[in-house]
Amino acid sequence: MVGQSYGVLNSALTDAILKDGMEVTMKTTVTIDNQLLKDAKEISGISDTEEVVEAALKELMHRDASRYLASLGGTMPDLEYPPRYRGMAEE
Repeated sequence: MVGQSYGVLNSALTDAILKDGMEVTMKTTVTIDNQLLKDAKEISGISDTEEVVEAALKELMHRDASRYLASLGGTMPDLEYPPRYRGMAEE
């Protein structure tokens, strides 16, 4: 079931990213369409390829998590709503 896999995925990612309090990264070789990458950099304003790919992956996970939560709509009518995430505050 898709919903159940999110908890496992998030837990696995957290374990992979924070090992002994240190950030862990992975080197990967990917083939990306040059025009798509150029457009993504232009639209996002991010010039570094690694940062663009990371931002795209985070956005994909956010979008899919949002879709999953929306699919739950109304399945728990007595649920107390948690505070909404508003992103990081600007300093």
